Amino acid sequence: MTSSTARAIRLVELAIIATEGTRVVDGVPFTSAIDAELARHVLAERAVTEASLICRYVELCPTCSWCGNTILPAQRTREISGHFYHEEDGLSCAQAFDDECDSYAGERATLSSAS
Repeated sequence: MTSSTARAIRLVELAIIATEGTRVVDGVPFTSAIDAELARHVLAERAVTEASLICRYVELCPTCSWCGNTILPAQRTREISGHFYHEEDGLSCAQAFDDECDSYAGERATLSSAS
């Protein structure tokens, strides 16, 4: 399995969760989170191989949550909290996001220690 195929499967899984929640897959409710996860993964794999299902759940080329540009299938990405960010040399939106979070955490720590 290529990295772009694995990423496509993960994108479909996240889209299914966003659409149906964590315990429903393709309209079928599950009492077990593990069973729902397995069913979701099988459906996502099928969706990637059957293009007609992809359109139901996800865009083929998602946008980067940091810069807003399209993430192409050949580009490396990093998933952070269910969002995808570029992870390329010269275009590391994931690193920029990490730096922003670190800066925010540092400011919060400074404000907390000042009180």
